[in-house]
Amino acid sequence: MLALLLAAAFGLAEAATLIDGRLVVDVRTPEEYAAGHVDGALSAPLDAVGDIVARAAPDRDTPVALYCRSGRRAEAAMQILQGRGYRQLENLGGLDAAERRYGPLVK
Repeated sequence: MLALLLAAAFGLAEAATLIDGRLVVDVRTPEEYAAGHVDGALSAPLDAVGDIVARAAPDRDTPVALYCRSGRRAEAAMQILQGRGYRQLENLGGLDAAERRYGPLVK
């Protein structure tokens, strides 16, 4: 129930979850996310990543880890978030690297 209340407050489909103390963000398309993602990762496509992360983690000191298919969009997302004042950003690279670090993907 708390997750649903947080989701409503943030205007997100689901509440943001910290994994190992980080907000893990999947910057792939919604279709790619639906095909398989890190359990607990926030879906924030590159074209909306700044707004979605700002709602999920308004504290600019929140550690944020980003991934995509290959790491390229995650790098672009890092630049966007740096421009918005986020200071603790990590590019996890591609989906395979994120899976190795955080475990099996879920649908």
